[in-house]
Amino acid sequence: MPSMAQKSIAAEKCPIASRRGDADVMEVVIVGAGFSGLLCATALCDSGVPLDSIALLEAGSACGGVWRKGGVGDYPGAACDVEAYQYLPLLQRVGFIPSRKYIAQAEIGAYADLFARKLGLLPRIRFNTKVASANFIGDVCESALWEVVTEAGETIRSRHLVMACGPLSTPKFPQ
Repeated sequence: MPSMAQKSIAAEKCPIASRRGDADVMEVVIVGAGFSGLLCATALCDSGVPLDSIALLEAGSACGGVWRKGGVGDYPGAACDVEAYQYLPLLQRVGFIPSRKYIAQAEIGAYADLFARKLGLLPRIRFNTKVASANFIGDVCESALWEVVTEAGETIRSRHLVMACGPLSTPKFPQ
């Protein structure tokens, strides 16, 4: 069975990739830099996937998804109703102690940014990057590829695509 590095090299030699321009071929593209996306990237790195083969695409200007400043969690007085020690991931690894039992939106958003910085993920996050389309471009190559196109027109290809864009990021109001 070929290693991930061999599969990535195969993907780079794929005729589809060479016909479509100079797009990056990544191992994994993760859409979203909330806790789901950050934890996914961390787990991949912990399992041996090189960090430089992972791209996180975040529509907002900071990590944290609904908890970031300006996100859905930007209500006056918004806080998490789950104890911080249960809700916030990898506290000991990041070296963070929540200020109180139930923490507010600003502290959760700040923790997401700290998490990304302390675990080395920040350089891999492309902020203010919205995905316009994601298409599986087939098993034509030794390594099947996804093609992700951003609203800015950038094309990124990857062997794997993770949708961690948060179904709670767009509020729905009763009609």
